[in-house]
Amino acid sequence: MFVATEFALVTVRRSRINQLASEGSRAARRVQVAMGNLDYYIAAAQLGITMASIMLGAVGEPVIASIIEPPIVAFVGSFAPVIAHTVAIAVAFTFVTALHIIIGEFIPKSIALEQAERTAYFITIPVNIFIRVFGPVVWVLNHTSNALFRLIGQDLRPLGDDPLTAEDLAHTFESSASAGLISRRELGLTRQLLRLSGIESQELMVPRSKMVGLNKAATREELAAVFADRPLTRYPVYEDTIDNIVGILDAKRLLLLRNDAEDSAWQVRIQPATIIPETVTAETTLETLRAEDTRMAILVDEYGGIAGLITQFDIVLFLATDLPETLHIDHRHSLPGDSQYPQTLSGLVRVSELREASGLELPESDATTLGGLVTELRNSIPDVGDSVQVDGLTLAVLEMDNYRVARVQVDQHSDDPEPARPDGSKEVSR
Repeated sequence: MFVATEFALVTVRRSRINQLASEGSRAARRVQVAMGNLDYYIAAAQLGITMASIMLGAVGEPVIASIIEPPIVAFVGSFAPVIAHTVAIAVAFTFVTALHIIIGEFIPKSIALEQAERTAYFITIPVNIFIRVFGPVVWVLNHTSNALFRLIGQDLRPLGDDPLTAEDLAHTFESSASAGLISRRELGLTRQLLRLSGIESQELMVPRSKMVGLNKAATREELAAVFADRPLTRYPVYEDTIDNIVGILDAKRLLLLRNDAEDSAWQVRIQPATIIPETVTAETTLETLRAEDTRMAILVDEYGGIAGLITQFDIVLFLATDLPETLHIDHRHSLPGDSQYPQTLSGLVRVSELREASGLELPESDATTLGGLVTELRNSIPDVGDSVQVDGLTLAVLEMDNYRVARVQVDQHSDDPEPARPDGSKEVSR
């Protein structure tokens, strides 16, 4: 019973017990109390195991020895008084020890590990009775061991209070998926969710160069033209330049509430913009959007300039889509790493995602996108045809969008020291 107590209370799922206790289960509440005082119950179990071992040795060995000693006396003859007793004690000790290990250790441990919840329900009542009887002894032993523990400079924390890290949760979800308890799709979602606190908002944002904004001085006709050409739910509104954001316009609400009296005063529908640093995590951004009951935030860089914008949909898309979709891969090409070259990737592919998905040893960089990495490695704004070498691969610029790298071709490194380029210039190797 005491061995089962140790293993059952340590291995039973705390979340399951808490759920059942909140639903009114008295047995679950008893287990919940025991798990809340785990060090005390473990001390009681250790005392019980020790007492049982001593009693088994004190009672079991003489009884078994008295049973097997007469046949030994008849066998050894004149040496019976000494040899028979010694052999009987040795055989009895071996038998009792084996019995204690098998019945008292292995079987209870296996039962507790296989059926931790049921075992925990079963043992709490007898263990509570034992604690009431031997409570003072358990208290002394527990506090003595704690005092000795402090003497060697160790910090004491209640047993079972270690929180699960993100890595622990990831392994738990992986095991659940392998056992068929959750789908692979659910596993992918939880993986992305756990990574949310490590992703900076700038990695998910729409960069400034891709932002579609509305001039506050625009007419209704000009707004309608933008809505038709670039249909979006919300638009940042600026004065003079995109660097001077004055608010956010909900286009759908504007169209639904439209009336003739307000045709020339659409600016009254502008809502205050939520401004946050681009370096905050996506998790923090999501919490901010929820707290302020808004769907879009403007991201600023360390100098206070507009870096881009992010919406709840951008974060949800990161959570809900598979990795290749998250990377905005052109024409659904697979990521490098599947030995299919050449491949065309968007310049907006995030370096962190590319590094994880492909296994490429990309250099450490301040750039967050593949296009930014190419630009940084060249130390200049690249032109179409420029390339750099990374981890045995060549990253060649296929398309530029003004000063931004729009598309990159990933190919295996050629031994040709001067890869072909439209202008014949040399590539930069890194």
